[in-house]
Amino acid sequence: MSLKLLGSNTFKNWLDIRVHNLILDNFLFKKINEISQTTNSTNQITINNQNVLITTQNYTLAPFAHSSFKVKTNFLSVGDTVLVNLQNYSGSYSTNGTPNITVNEVINGEFTIVVYNSHNSQSLNGNLKIYFEIIRKW
Repeated sequence: MSLKLLGSNTFKNWLDIRVHNLILDNFLFKKINEISQTTNSTNQITINNQNVLITTQNYTLAPFAHSSFKVKTNFLSVGDTVLVNLQNYSGSYSTNGTPNITVNEVINGEFTIVVYNSHNSQSLNGNLKIYFEIIRKW
């Protein structure tokens, strides 16, 4: 985000501020980076950012089955917290399974996202948009 402020000399004194996170009026604005998974739903993703929206390849998981993929990022250290959230599912809930996601195996520079179909009779069939955020340990 670039914010330009006018100084006393309207066209001579521009201040260009670049920020990753911005708080205005108690609202937090974050730059969210986007990446698409290539080839198949188990392919590793490498992206060096803290706030990322991943578009996966199509998942086809039987009832109660799971699959996973690794995310590599230089923003992650042991002790950090990784939050994940399912933003969108292209299939129809219940008709095409019920996706759930979780984080596993958080180590320096990588973590694993596990996708689980919690439906008891319908297969998962669709791609996912998964948001993750890394919260640094102090």
